[in-house]
Amino acid sequence: MAFSSMVFLWMFLPAALLVFWVIPSEKWKKCWLLCSSLLFYCWSDARAFPLFCLFILVNWMIGRHVRGRKGLLAAGLLLDAGLLCYYKYFPGAGPMPSGLSFYTFLGVSYLADCFKGAAEDRGLLSTALYFSFFPKVTSGPLVRYADFCGEAGTGPSEERTAYGVRRFILGFAKKAIISDQLAPAVSGLFLMDIATAPTLYMWAAVLLYAIQIYYDFSGYTDMAVGLGAIFGYALPENFDYPYASLSMTDFWRRWHMTLSRWFRDYIYIPLGGNRKGLVRTCLNLGAVYLVTGIWHGSGLCYLAWGIWNGAFVILERIFLKKYLEKLPAWIRHVYTLFVVLIGWVFFRAGSLTRALQMLVSMFVYRAGDALPIRMFAGPGTWAIFLIGLLFAFPRFPGAVSRFFSSERKWVRAAETAGLILIFLVAILFVASGSYTSFIYFQF
Repeated sequence: MAFSSMVFLWMFLPAALLVFWVIPSEKWKKCWLLCSSLLFYCWSDARAFPLFCLFILVNWMIGRHVRGRKGLLAAGLLLDAGLLCYYKYFPGAGPMPSGLSFYTFLGVSYLADCFKGAAEDRGLLSTALYFSFFPKVTSGPLVRYADFCGEAGTGPSEERTAYGVRRFILGFAKKAIISDQLAPAVSGLFLMDIATAPTLYMWAAVLLYAIQIYYDFSGYTDMAVGLGAIFGYALPENFDYPYASLSMTDFWRRWHMTLSRWFRDYIYIPLGGNRKGLVRTCLNLGAVYLVTGIWHGSGLCYLAWGIWNGAFVILERIFLKKYLEKLPAWIRHVYTLFVVLIGWVFFRAGSLTRALQMLVSMFVYRAGDALPIRMFAGPGTWAIFLIGLLFAFPRFPGAVSRFFSSERKWVRAAETAGLILIFLVAILFVASGSYTSFIYFQF
């Protein structure tokens, strides 16, 4: 059940909110949230629901006794990682359970923090809600147990609810009005016969996909953060205008930030981080980006994507950073976007062979013999692309945000009217059948 589906918007969410607001006790509110979250997961993937419940129970039981016990920690980590590897990489394992990649990472962080004493057992109710909280169960953002049960869960308020509704609507618009409208053009261009595809069409495919995936995933995150705020939980941010980055190191501090922090805290630092010399640091970074690629999928194209990104982060660590810092900001920006766009070719192409063929087509000019590009991406598609491009960098949305931060009544009324209009337009797009599944659901 996706956040942008009619079932969620008009049935599940209103019912969950209505009962949540009526219940007076905080404990019973939490119980209701758990029941709603388990129902959400069961509705989304009934086949995997028993496995999900067993996963929660086993991790909670191990977490209660794992403090300082390396053997038990190893067993728990092996169970969590083994479950993910089995479904993700073994043929015949069947469809991967919904959200498995994300909640197994929560399991690893939960057990590791319990082992170190950084997480205190708060009972099965809190632990089950931590794993199953429906705004984040399928695609994050990733949050630590101590944060979720502590500062993040400060309870609902009128101010938080208003912020959450605003954030949810904007995320919904990102998904329905921008990402979903670019999806058909992206699919059509990436499925072209590369042998006859013009070079400009290949670049168009990558540019459109860069905007599509950003608005798809950041839109999901905005909706998740908004829903969390409505129910009284401050979920962490996941994106910080990544396309405004001036290096690949900077890009990975801004893109899917909670995943980057997870890899830093639970792989990079335990391996030694940057404390054991440059060579060891580079090896540790290489391991992180290798696992990043493998986490996204078993195909060689994902492995290549991880290696490509990691190679530039390592090169920046060795020598490239000091040269980049001497260059004008616009050159650093062009460099970063170029590396990111090439990486998206590996990520989206579907196979390593096709990705390499597409890269050849992009850099060996060919006029090609294909249908006019408007058959794939018409004026409306490019208009949406330009709007997405405008809001993908901080200057314009920052100016809009500063304008609407005014306390003048007419400004507040204009903002409210604008949000209602945006929500209705997004609803119309979804109702028209242009909805597509969130890209990160497949991971």
